[in-house]
Amino acid sequence: APGSLVSAGARNESAPLTLRLTKDASESRLSLLLEKARRAQEGRPSWSRRSDRVARIYVLTMLVASAFLFLFFDLERALALLVVTCPCALALATPLSAARAMAKGASQGIFFRSAEALEKVLSIREVSLDKTGTLTLGSFEWEGPLPSPEFASILLALESRSLHPIARSIVRALAPLNPPLPEVLDFQELRGKGVQGVIQGHFWEIGTSPTSTPPPNEDSRTLLELRRDGAAQMTIQLRDQIREEAKTTVTFLKQRGLKISILSGDRVGTVQACAKELGLNPDLAFGHLNPEEKAARVQTNGRSLMVGDG
Repeated sequence: APGSLVSAGARNESAPLTLRLTKDASESRLSLLLEKARRAQEGRPSWSRRSDRVARIYVLTMLVASAFLFLFFDLERALALLVVTCPCALALATPLSAARAMAKGASQGIFFRSAEALEKVLSIREVSLDKTGTLTLGSFEWEGPLPSPEFASILLALESRSLHPIARSIVRALAPLNPPLPEVLDFQELRGKGVQGVIQGHFWEIGTSPTSTPPPNEDSRTLLELRRDGAAQMTIQLRDQIREEAKTTVTFLKQRGLKISILSGDRVGTVQACAKELGLNPDLAFGHLNPEEKAARVQTNGRSLMVGDG
């Protein structure tokens, strides 16, 4: 919306934007994120503080025992006890391991908001995965016959204004047809729903439809509808490929005993087909979810982790 703030490094997957620079790079969200990562390494998670308390009790106990040996035996035995029971490993290893873990994550693009996050990761019992671009390549291929010149013009006029993976795939498939592009008025891109605009006096939409039924044995296809004034004009069939590393990642998570679900804005049948191919329970593959509905599911699941940009 006009007047909204856009963070540096943000990814625009909607209509073209006109931006005005208001802050220096040192004040950008990325710089703040890096500063938070640095401060997180200086923070103390609860298990580190617990180890410090244990170390204090341990040191006091050893000092009392050493004093006992000095008073009733000799100095040599007292010193030997202090050397052998030195708490350096306990006091230093814990914060060093936390700092090393956060530094390793930062090198791979993973930033922990605080040292406490490391502890919370260990308590995760469920992982929710986005589908498009996370489990799949996000590079769709057009399937079936190409549209008529009229519909190709409408599709390109609308989708060329979006940077969503589906939009880019449609543009890539239809651009060789080189149809004339009509003017689009009141263009909007609705998160998780599609694009829409007024062309030559008619209201056109491109998006998913709960009523779309796939051809037999083709559940893995992504189905979209082109609608004019609310009436369906054609069905668009696209196919996305599952990432090879997604299968190994899902297998690794399952071996660790984690419950895995898929949260997607795509058609339910497509999401369940993806789950079956990955060896997941189709009952835990949820489709037709917008970003707000995904967030609500993750929050109600308790100790869960969401992976993806959906």
